[in-house]
Amino acid sequence: MTEKLSIAYVFDSTYKPAEGVARYIETLGEYYREQGHNVSYIVGSSIYDNPSVYPVARMVSVKANGNHVDLPLPISKRKARDLLEKIRPDILHIQAPYGPIGWRFANEASKETAIIGTFHSVPKSTMDKLRHNAIGMLSRRSLRHFDRMISVSPAAKEVALNTYGIDSEVIPCPVNLNKFKVGKRLHQYDDGKFNIVFLGRLEERKGCQHLLSAVGLIDVSTLSKTRVIIAGDGPLLPKLQLQSSSLGLDEAVSFLGFIDDEKVADLFASADIAVFPATGGESFGIILVEAIASGAGVVIGGDNAGYRFVLGDNKYLFDPTNEKSLAQYLTRIISYPKGLVESHAYQHKELGRFDVAIVGSKIMEIYKTILKKKKSTKTL
Repeated sequence: MTEKLSIAYVFDSTYKPAEGVARYIETLGEYYREQGHNVSYIVGSSIYDNPSVYPVARMVSVKANGNHVDLPLPISKRKARDLLEKIRPDILHIQAPYGPIGWRFANEASKETAIIGTFHSVPKSTMDKLRHNAIGMLSRRSLRHFDRMISVSPAAKEVALNTYGIDSEVIPCPVNLNKFKVGKRLHQYDDGKFNIVFLGRLEERKGCQHLLSAVGLIDVSTLSKTRVIIAGDGPLLPKLQLQSSSLGLDEAVSFLGFIDDEKVADLFASADIAVFPATGGESFGIILVEAIASGAGVVIGGDNAGYRFVLGDNKYLFDPTNEKSLAQYLTRIISYPKGLVESHAYQHKELGRFDVAIVGSKIMEIYKTILKKKKSTKTL
């Protein structure tokens, strides 16, 4: 019988399962829980009331890496020790870069606890690089407690080495492919029009403004048979709606706002092109994998290190800021339906390496190897 473990994921921010790092720990946690392991989440705060989620800090909001990020205020040793005593984790899996919560729990965990880190971040600007360097220096002492570090992509591995001074093993983000393979084309978008879909947070770094500008450059005859669907919420929504109207795109573009997780697969399955024009700061691209798994005709993304790791072939990458070139790129895809079939087959062939069953097994092997080593050391 397989040994059942107590696994605690530590995340120094607000737990919002629809977002990047939170989706990573949620996907792993669900997979391990299905295998009978006990899974907990130690987070700064949470938008959900869940007995396995432990919010431990007061939060402040700052702008970093092109996003507004919730950062925790320091917590006491007593609070960390009490929670560790309650959970009694065999595994403490800390998401990096981390701040006061990660520092505290890494320092207070027992010597028998295996401590693993996963590095997720790639800075976008010079200011972001400086923040990373500062966090890296502050984290050096707590890093001595870590048994192993993982990075979600080669780009994240490079940042971890340069800012934290630690080597790491590249293991991609896990995605529950079966959850998205059930996607079905929505009836309202199955009318012969060519569907271009964007899903993401409406902020500058995600690049939806560049997509709209590019769509505005597509010739009228092509645009008349095209529908652009913008799904997501964020601070740029009013500006993007105004931009769409000023470009005369009201007939072509629809804004859906925030959509629930259970609707994502069907939306992507309705996409002939799923477009993610992020301008940078991406360490991976979970949403790209979700779009491919759901059955999008072709998935294309901004040429940044994280998206490059997922999409691989340069023909699926573009410069989001070159809106004329993006318009030409979209037009070529729309005008060559046979290419969609070829691209769809190629992208699906590469999916398996991201499946949670594959990724989860690799990470579980790390957990068990470290625990075995700790037990053997203790008996010496």
